[in-house]
Amino acid sequence: MIWVYVFFISLLLIGIFVVTTRYEHRRGTRFFAARRTAFDLYVRKQKEILTDVDTVEIIIQSAKYLAYHTSRIIVTLLHFVVQKIERLLERTRAKLHSTSDGDDPSTYVQTMKDFRDGLRDE
Repeated sequence: MIWVYVFFISLLLIGIFVVTTRYEHRRGTRFFAARRTAFDLYVRKQKEILTDVDTVEIIIQSAKYLAYHTSRIIVTLLHFVVQKIERLLERTRAKLHSTSDGDDPSTYVQTMKDFRDGLRDE
């Protein structure tokens, strides 16, 4: 049912357009002449701008801009992840190398030290 309304509204608008253009043609003047002339100039200027623009160059520049900022975001996130891993490793190293109240270092650390000393002797 809505399509019937759309159809009749379209017919009404076309009829108003035809009547208005006939009236303007008979009298030799235009309705809202100043505004229509200004709008025509605006449309002409926008058309010239759009036809003079190098669309391929705009797309290339936009792609470069997007790639640059995406890579910066990725690098920032990777830096954050590496910092977190570094802190975790530092805490683990400190825990492995720490001794509590004069106790001997852990067996893992002692084995690594012995291995290192063995490499130095060779």
